Amino acid sequence: MTPKVALFRPLDEGRRSAELIEARGFAATLAPAAEIAATGRQPGPGAYDVLIATSARAFASLAPDARERLAATTVCVVGKRTAEAAAASGLRSATAVCDDAASLAALLVKSFMSPMNVLFLAAKDRNDVLETALAQSGHRVETVEVYEARAVAAWSRPQIAALAKCQAALHYSPRSAALALALAGRSGLVGPFFAASHICISQEAARPLREAGVSALAVAASAQESALVEALVGSFAARG
Repeated sequence: MTPKVALFRPLDEGRRSAELIEARGFAATLAPAAEIAATGRQPGPGAYDVLIATSARAFASLAPDARERLAATTVCVVGKRTAEAAAASGLRSATAVCDDAASLAALLVKSFMSPMNVLFLAAKDRNDVLETALAQSGHRVETVEVYEARAVAAWSRPQIAALAKCQAALHYSPRSAALALALAGRSGLVGPFFAASHICISQEAARPLREAGVSALAVAASAQESALVEALVGSFAARG
């Protein structure tokens, strides 16, 4: 029988992830725990030395006039898709593309010895590792929350029925993991949720689940979706 895997990402991202895991012999159940929305906030007219972002969503939420003002600014990002989104928005090709926020923070601190004016196009709910590391190194960081993940109020009955049959779930962020955990509780899915294997893209994404007592946890070797999928495959291979 084909193993069923829950995906709690926003619908468009979930569909892309579903294609990846279905190509590896799994069946995907899409049950977003949040949906992405622009906040309407935009960068001011100030001059910046560096623009940083951790998600392609940041550029999708950037207004045309802001894109024009930032067209010549150095871009440093997390993830290949984020770099592609920056270029597609008319900005410069990314000077640095790192696997995760911690790696990008370390690279920027090492590369920029003099204080820089940094613009961070960010999500409303996020890890503050980038801002903290840069500020502690003397850089001036202006964080503009251009998008947010708005929690889904409830899963539909068909989604709940499908989730009850899932043997595993993939988690991409601590916020979506926490939201999925809460939704499972409100949907009568505590038993199936805790019985499933939970594969997380990072230790940070695993944190809400670990704190809640979820025991069947695995963390990808690196904070990339390809590594997450490999961890999923490995978890089922280990079952024999």
